[in-house]
Amino acid sequence: GFSEAYRVLKPGGELVITSWTRPMAPLMVLGAAMKRLPQPSETQQPEQKPPGLALSTEEDIQSEMSAAGFKTLSITKFGSNWHLPHSEFIRFVQTNPMLSGLRNRLGEDKLVAAVQSALTEEFPEPCTLPAN
Repeated sequence: GFSEAYRVLKPGGELVITSWTRPMAPLMVLGAAMKRLPQPSETQQPEQKPPGLALSTEEDIQSEMSAAGFKTLSITKFGSNWHLPHSEFIRFVQTNPMLSGLRNRLGEDKLVAAVQSALTEEFPEPCTLPAN
């Protein structure tokens, strides 16, 4: 956690971190696509923040940083959007190494069809998605 950063930071030093306030664009589309696929009938897991959103609120950041010993916090928000055609996102799904397990488990055709459906119904072209 931030305890080690606090320990090694020189007095008066600064620590800069980045975090996302909502799922990144690819996760938004993939989440919408996954709703279109058959879900395992296993016991429902309790709702958790998606990976990468553990520090998605100012309160989360302040709590974690304060617990580590940091006293002065300054939070600066900024935003940007991704603009991409559907074909580029489909290529991302087909070639991204981090999605290979999902492609293997579901089959590339089913995954691509679900992503295409999500894009068409929920993210009309030109697709503009928040990048942070």
